[in-house]
Amino acid sequence: MQKISIEEAKPEMTLAKPIVNEKGLVLCGKGLTLTEALISELIKLNVKKIFINESSPSGGFDEKKLEKLESELDQRFSMVEGDSFMMELKEIFKKNLRGSF
Repeated sequence: MQKISIEEAKPEMTLAKPIVNEKGLVLCGKGLTLTEALISELIKLNVKKIFINESSPSGGFDEKKLEKLESELDQRFSMVEGDSFMMELKEIFKKNLRGSF
């Protein structure tokens, strides 16, 4: 689950939590897939932040974030570069990282 501003919201993202107004009324339920029209309406209703599922499409590939995560992974595995099992494990982690973007 990730908290983002409504301005960062993209169509096809899925809500991880319901969106409620200041009176506690549910505007959108958990699991709802966002559309352009819905995002526009939420902005008009003064919604500031929403929670999305991290597996939701981001509407674009965040290459810098992926590069940073892969760099951190390389650094963590740098002490075991001679261990073939650990290198296979690192590649599995990298593949899973790439699959989440």
